[in-house]
This record gives sequence, C-alpha cells and structure tokens, in this order.
Amino acid sequence: MKKFKGLTLIEIVVAIALLGIVSVGFISVFASQMNHIIQGSEITVDAFDSQGQFEDLIYDAKIKLQKDESLSAMPEWSQEMVEVLGEDVALSRLKYTYPENNRETTVYLSTQLAKIETRSVLTVENVSIDVSNDPSDLIADLTTAPKLTAQYTDNSSQTAFYTNLFRWWRTEPGVELSDLVFPDDFTLIPVTQSSNEIDNLLDKVGANSYVVLTVTPVDIHGYRGTPVRSNNIVYVKGAEWRISVFPWVDMNNNYDLDSSDHQLVRNSLLYTLDARNPYPDPVEPSLNLNLKEGSLFVPMRINPAVTLEPGNEAIVVSNSEKVEWLIERNINLSKDIDVQNSTDIILKSGYGNLGGNIFLHPYVKVNPDGTPVVTGGVVEILPRGVSLSTLGNINMETVGRGSVQFYGHAELRADNIQLDARGNINLNKSVLEANNTVTLDNSKDTFILGSRKIFLNEVDFLSSNSSATVQLISPETVHIKGGSWSNNQRILIPEGNTILLQKGVVRVNNLGLLDLGNTSKLQFATSMIEDISNQMRLRITKVDTDTLQIIPHNYIRNIGYAGSLNNVVLASENLWTNIGQGQNNVEFSARILSGDGDVDDVKFSFDGNDKIKISANTTTQTNLTKVRLEFRDKYSSNQIIGAGIFNFSINASGNANIEVEEEIPLDMYMITFNSNGGSPVATMEKAYGDPITPPPAPTKPGHTFAGWHPALPAFMPSNHINVEAIWTPNTYTVTLFGQGGLLNEPTKTVTYNQPYGTLPVPTRTGYTHLGWYTSPSGTATKIESTDLYLYESDQSLYSRWSAAQYTVSFNL
Repeated sequence: MKKFKGLTLIEIVVAIALLGIVSVGFISVFASQMNHIIQGSEITVDAFDSQGQFEDLIYDAKIKLQKDESLSAMPEWSQEMVEVLGEDVALSRLKYTYPENNRETTVYLSTQLAKIETRSVLTVENVSIDVSNDPSDLIADLTTAPKLTAQYTDNSSQTAFYTNLFRWWRTEPGVELSDLVFPDDFTLIPVTQSSNEIDNLLDKVGANSYVVLTVTPVDIHGYRGTPVRSNNIVYVKGAEWRISVFPWVDMNNNYDLDSSDHQLVRNSLLYTLDARNPYPDPVEPSLNLNLKEGSLFVPMRINPAVTLEPGNEAIVVSNSEKVEWLIERNINLSKDIDVQNSTDIILKSGYGNLGGNIFLHPYVKVNPDGTPVVTGGVVEILPRGVSLSTLGNINMETVGRGSVQFYGHAELRADNIQLDARGNINLNKSVLEANNTVTLDNSKDTFILGSRKIFLNEVDFLSSNSSATVQLISPETVHIKGGSWSNNQRILIPEGNTILLQKGVVRVNNLGLLDLGNTSKLQFATSMIEDISNQMRLRITKVDTDTLQIIPHNYIRNIGYAGSLNNVVLASENLWTNIGQGQNNVEFSARILSGDGDVDDVKFSFDGNDKIKISANTTTQTNLTKVRLEFRDKYSSNQIIGAGIFNFSINASGNANIEVEEEIPLDMYMITFNSNGGSPVATMEKAYGDPITPPPAPTKPGHTFAGWHPALPAFMPSNHINVEAIWTPNTYTVTLFGQGGLLNEPTKTVTYNQPYGTLPVPTRTGYTHLGWYTSPSGTATKIESTDLYLYESDQSLYSRWSAAQYTVSFNL
C-alpha cells in the first residue's frame, strides 16, 4: 500500500476513510484534527486557495462516483489497482501538487465506499455580514474602528454537523462595484477559516476595498456542503487622501493626515527624498523631521491643479530636478509626473523593518470646491490614473517585504521600465511603454517569505523598437488576463517557470512572440482558442523526401533541447514518444491513414536540432501506406500541436521509397457574404480559431446596413459560414408646398421603395388641383400616391393648379 508523508487533514479523511476496512477507526480522529487546524493554524492565502481547489477535486469526484458517472472528464484522476491488506482493489487516484510549496499529495477514492458515504448535504442559509458601525451593513468606516461579523441562520442541529468554515474575501482598493465578478475579482483575506469576525480592517483588508463572506458547513466526516456567499457586499471606507493639495508622510499608517504626520511641500518631491535620514522641515529648514517608518502620500491636487481632474495635470520635472523617493514604508501616488530632463524616475519603498509597498491609484471625481464626489457613501472613481513619463528609465522597487500594485489606468513611458518586488506585482488596466526592456521581477531574496505572484489584468505592453523585450521573472505562475503585447516585443519567461494566459474582456492579443526557451510552461485558463488571439503551433515542414523539420509558430521553443537519437521505432499507433534522448520538450506519435503498412515498418532519427529523418525498418514488401505524424509541445498542456504526412512503400527486393508531403496547411475555412442586393463583399478565408474582423459594410440604395444573419462569431469555427446582409429601408421627409393652396399636413414621412401613400389634397378658391409635382413649374414629374419612393434624400413636392372655368349666363 502507498505510504503517505506529511498527511494533511483531508488526506487522512479521504485516503484512509475511503479505503473502507479501516475507516471506522479513523472517523473519531477527524474532529480533533479539524479543531487543531481551525484553532491553531495560520494558513496563508495561497494555502487556503490550493487546499480549497484540492478539496473541490475530491468532492466533485465523489459526487460523480455516487451517480455512477465516469471520471474520464476529470484529467487529474486516473484508475489504478492498489493492494490493500493483500487484495487488489480498483481505486481512482488523484495526484495533487500544492503550487505554493510544490508538495505532492496522492489520494485514492473507492467507488463502492463513495456510494456508502452518500448522505444529506449540510446547508447554511441567510448568510450576511454585520458591520458594527453601520445599521445598513454596507459601509465600514475605518475612522470608527469597525468590526465585521458573520451572520447566518443557526445550522448546528443538522445531522452530523461539525462546524462552519468562514472565508473572507476582499477586492483591491479603488475598484468599481459594478465591475466586480465573484470570485474572479476577489482574493482571500489571510485569516483562519474559524474566524467569524474580522477587526483591524486597515491591515487585513485595506481602505477603499469591498469585502464578501462565504460560509461552508462541514460534517464530522469532513464532507462539505455548498459554500453560500453573503447577500451583502461591504465597502471598507477610509479617509480620501487623494484630494489633498500637498504631499505628506503618514507616520501611523492610518491613511489619514493627523497631528502625528508630517506635511511636505511640492518641491520635496523634485529632489532626493530619503526618509532613512533626518529630513529638513519645509516649514522650518533649521529643524529636521524624522520620517522613519512613515508612508509617503502624493495626492492628485498638488499644484498644478486647475481643472476638475487635477491628477492628470502633471508635475513637470526640469533643469536639475529629479524624482528619487526612498521611503521606509509605503508609497501612495495619485499624480502625473512628466520628466523633461531625461532623468530617471526612482521610487523605492520598504527600507524600514516593516517593509513597504508601492501603490499607483486611479483618480477620484471631485466637486468644484475640491471635495470628492460621493454616491451611495462611496467615492466615485475615474477611469484614469497615474501617468509617469521620461526619456530615461523608470525603476520601482520594494527593497523589503512588499508589493507593487497599480490599482487601475496607470501609464508608464520610459526607455526601460523595471518593477522589482519582494512580494506580489499586480497591475490592473494599465499601459507600460518602453523603448527597450520592461522587467517585472519578484524572484529576489526568497528568504523573505510571502506570496510572489505576478498578475497582469488588461495590461498593454507597447514598444516601437523591433528588439524590445518584456521579462516576467517570478517563482510562481505568471498570470496574464486580457491585455496585449506589441508585435515588436518578445515576452521572456525564465527556464522552468510558468505563464498562464486567460481571456479578459477580450482574448489576450499576443501580437509578439512568447519565448518559452527549453522548459518554461504555458497554460491556458480555458483553452488556447478561447484565451489568445494568435494561435501557437508546431509547423511540420518538408526538408527532403525523407526528412521533416519542426518549427515553432507564433512562439519560441528550443526544439534542440532534446539530444539526438537514432532509429526510434514506435510499437503502436497513437503512442506518444520523445523525439530525442535525455531532456525533451516535444513528443510525437503516428497513425496509419491508408495502406496495409504498420507504424513499426519505419523508424525515426532526430538530429538534435529540429529535424527528423524517416527510414525503413523492414524489408517485407509493403504497398503504398500513408502515415500521419503528430507532434505536441510537452510544456503547453498539450495544446500546442502540429502534424506532418509521409508515404512509404517497400518493393519485392526490399527497397523502400519514402516521400514526405508538403506542409499541411492550416485548417482554413471560408466565410461567404450574400449582400442581398447590396454592393458585393469578397469571400473571407480564415484559419480555425483566428479572430474574425467584420468586413467593411456593404451599401444599398435607400437602405441602412443592419448586420449579418446569422451574426458573425468572434473566432473562426471549424466549418464554412454563409451569411446574408440585413437591410433596413431608410425613411425620408417630403415637404409639401401648396403654391397658394391650404394644407393641413405640410410634411409627410415616406419609406424608400414604398408607395407614397395618401397624398393630401390642398384647397384653393377658384382653382382646380392638378396634383403634386417635383418642381413648382416647368418640366417636372407628377407623383401619384401609388408611385414608389426611390429618392435617397428628403424631397419637396409642389402643387400645380388650373384656374377654374365658369359659365356666365345673361338673363335679359
């Protein structure tokens, strides 16, 4: 039987209890183990997250087994025969690696015992958050030291109930409530799952953030009910420092300017501001300020501040001025800076014992009197933020424990941009434009413990330099959601590291190359076609009649990482085999498309670079056989693939003829446009998975183009498409001139290519109405009610009259 090292609670519950024979003896252990974890464990956010994912995999698998459903759709699970007390038992196996420490855990599930475990699921209802200083339970005002408490209907009387687990979630500061999606836009607050209350919100949550709660009931066997989210979202409100008109140093880290803090002047920002040493008091230069352990705040209304959006009125740096801030705790910036003397912008935080972060904040909306605009108790956030520009370099660094966080709409433009952190690097809806290199690095000083994530949400990298690079260096998975990088840039991922690409508002627009070197891993949140715009492939091209070449397409991978290997024979079809010996990053398989040959009739030799030579492995006569070779990148979740085709035959003398076919073209499909009487639209050819940009709209006299039916998909499917134009007839105004006659309706609305309809008949004493004409006199077209309206603009019609004829009789 498999031995487990460092068993976690859930491993004990599942790995032991589900093996059946010894399950009863371990059930009583669960309560004390759970109690120990709940009461005494300080679990990090990452540990919470990964443990939750682990438990979800087990929970979902158990439900499927109880319903007699296969686990084949869950690739994390495999089937295995395990010897238990001398007997072979068929079990489902899950091998899980905790990402925060690479610790591997293996769990086995028994179908029979999963069914025995079927029970009523525990529930919890009416979950909400009580805010101690707000009767409406919507706003937690930090100025009154609020506390958040979990509220729910007591569920402890349910059968086998043991406890409830509480997970508290927060957003990043400054986000819009209307934009929030749970759980995508929330992160776990690092408190134990027994915490049904949270106090000290400034440190645990942060000002100007939103908080939600989930409650999950657990029975004595570790079986979890469905998590229920709070029916309210709480806004943690701090003092709005961004509307101040001067920089200041917060000495007690409460985000509020009070008597213990130090007010600075604008010029304090334009030379070296070194808080590690005594700093001259701007009010009385003969005295020094002690700025140690303080946080710097640079608000948006520092001069210049003329308009209602003063943040984007930049502080101009010229002459001998420079921006160099060396701060012991945090740097909070909400003001544009424009460096016109090509000096570097240097922001460094965390020199003190407590570490420190660098925060770039979006702007808030202000009233004419400079106060923030507040709606529903929440300050309105503008979709604009800090802009830093220089012809020199931008360097931001948290020299101690701390993170770099762009809360939204930041723009950095420089020759080189370097963001270094001993914590997380989180950039949201921002632009980084560098002439040469952008480097995001949080891999240094790993003895400083804590999370080291790089998360880029809707971030655009730009450069006009054809050799520009973006280096993303992190010991954890680099996560890119939406955004783009330009076709001039390469994104570099260090050897062995991982990057995860995920669709945001739109797919990641990977215009440039992604350099994965030898072994860097590529993952997709959903799939390649759904998460990125430009598909990555392995092109398999013809070099010679018996030789193929492997060429990475839309990304960079060193195929020559594998060592050369001669005369590889595939034992069967669809058997994946490394292309070379030793270290490998590509594997291949073969299958027969036609003919009576077998895959082991040929052998393959890899040259150690990127070419594979095919030769015969038998002298037995074989008719013409077509073979498809398929390749896949081993470090891309098997989503980067390619294929090549060759034919072989062996004559009666045992001589082989091998012929590699030309490169298989991309899977191309056609979109045919029926303009339905409008101007012609050319047929469009697209590769499977490529984005579809609608062609220029056709035109049609008297009509407005209203789209295609059926609507064009965002990405090309694996089939041809026929669409037809939808047209809306235009309407126009006809102005009627009575020419001396009286009209009740001087205007009429008509539709193109439709009858005019009933035209009014004006009245004029002594005249007979002859009809409506296109001009008041001369040659003109007479318009009848049944005529079609074929004009493409408004029109005027004119009455024409003839004098009435009367008979005068004379009675003598």
